[in-house]
Amino acid sequence: MRRWLARAAWMAAGIAALYCAAAVAGIASGGELDPPGAPAETMKSLDDIPGAWHRMLDSGGSDPCDTPRFDCVLNNVAVLDRETGLVWQRDGSLEVSTWIIAGCQGTTIGPRRGWRLPTVDELLSLAVPYSPDPRDLPPANSPFTGFDGDGTQRYWTTTEYTGDASFAWVVDPVDGYAYTHPKAGSTSHTERVVCVRGR
Repeated sequence: MRRWLARAAWMAAGIAALYCAAAVAGIASGGELDPPGAPAETMKSLDDIPGAWHRMLDSGGSDPCDTPRFDCVLNNVAVLDRETGLVWQRDGSLEVSTWIIAGCQGTTIGPRRGWRLPTVDELLSLAVPYSPDPRDLPPANSPFTGFDGDGTQRYWTTTEYTGDASFAWVVDPVDGYAYTHPKAGSTSHTERVVCVRGR
């Protein structure tokens, strides 16, 4: 019995010695209890939260560049849509006869790069379905310019038509609907490009 007690005592002493050595080396230390710095601010306003396509914001007002939905940015040559978080080229008058998926790459607006053609869903997000105004894209009293279509301008998107690789989707600013269109263009419609950033 004494032998077992002596062995247990030696084992306990050995464990205590190992723990002390580890504590001195800093291995078993719990570290500092004080935080490394002041805690970060956690409260955010809605403007700090990126658009998530779940809000419907009013685009009307006396100043179309300062509404709950739209804000003119980048020296007033682009428009932030707070509903989606997308930043649009403000001028939509650039005409491009054929579909080029890289039609906005390398473009400098604002001066900023990183622009691209929108998808069909992104471009349709500017439309107001069943609006009494025949020009639904963009909404009436909007900050955009050059969207005064007469029914012959449609806007290219990056979205290709899955039924035929020679077609892509375009959006008509007069009726606010999407149509398939030959990538090579046509003589009946003058296609245009409006660039977008974000997402």
